[in-house]
Amino acid sequence: MAPLPTSRKTKQRYSDSLSWDAKTRYLHKIGLVGGRDPYEIASKDWSNDKSRWPELDYFDVVNYLVYSLSHYTMTEMRSYKSLDSYSYFVHGWVHDVSDIVIDKLHLMTARVNHSLRLRETPSRPWVITEQDGKIIAAHCNCMAGLAESCSHVGALLFAIEAAVKIRNSATVTQSKAYWLMHSGVN
Repeated sequence: MAPLPTSRKTKQRYSDSLSWDAKTRYLHKIGLVGGRDPYEIASKDWSNDKSRWPELDYFDVVNYLVYSLSHYTMTEMRSYKSLDSYSYFVHGWVHDVSDIVIDKLHLMTARVNHSLRLRETPSRPWVITEQDGKIIAAHCNCMAGLAESCSHVGALLFAIEAAVKIRNSATVTQSKAYWLMHSGVN
């Protein structure tokens, strides 16, 4: 008699690994972007085109990390420690920053190395912002990521802020001379 076929083990959704209250908050956050879980979006759907990125600046980052309300305590996050995450960005620990626009909101993600465990798989923070730079929500799959303001989230925000600052400071001579190109040339 032939053995019964075994079912393949299905990949567990990230949200299923969370406690009930954390899962509820997580589902609310991804509900802002049509319920699309950043950890389940195919890599081909993400873009690294910085010209599309939101107008995020330093004040948006500080406002979010320090003055926005924690959805768990309903008090200001006051996550001054997350401002140290600038060093993560400076040390080059932020990789593969990508963006997808869903319902006029930017969902941005990256891989960010851990500060003490460099050989471990990088964390995968993500943020949701409006085009004007207002940060709506954030998350990270690290141990402190449920607080929405861990160092990995801060590092991602500082990386976006720096790229946008460089993009916006480009001079005319640094840009492609599109006005001189033949219409058939991209």
